[in-house]
Amino acid sequence: MLSALSPYLREFNPILSYLNYQQQQVADFIMNGGGSFNSALAPLNASEGPRHYLRAYSAINARSTGISRTRPSFDRGNAYPAPNYQRRSRPLGMTEAFDCKPGGRRSEAANGEPPCFVQPKSLFDGGAYPRLGRGEAPVRKPPQGNDGSAPARP
Repeated sequence: MLSALSPYLREFNPILSYLNYQQQQVADFIMNGGGSFNSALAPLNASEGPRHYLRAYSAINARSTGISRTRPSFDRGNAYPAPNYQRRSRPLGMTEAFDCKPGGRRSEAANGEPPCFVQPKSLFDGGAYPRLGRGEAPVRKPPQGNDGSAPARP
């Protein structure tokens, strides 16, 4: 049975390895999702059960629905935050960005825009974003405190 599962596990184990590294964010996702689905109103009449609804907040404005050909100078997005990104943001006063190309890297606010700090390379694999390889499932502990420098690559 294990030999039959081997091709599947070579693909699945790297995912489990990365989820272990990102365990705090995965737990937050599951915990926050559960709270969003646990909302109910009293029934309108005695013959029906409670009415359920989804608690959610969504900012809808010109930026969220518009299509841009270029990134605005205030863009500070990061699709691959480190597991400890919230802890690291406290001394900086803001979260680190994936890159600072639109507004430039700076440690002080300028022109009414916030500063921009680039997130260091990942402790998982030393890259800017995760690259999971087939059959590669390293065991990496999540960073503690303000850790954020990359390990030496072999």
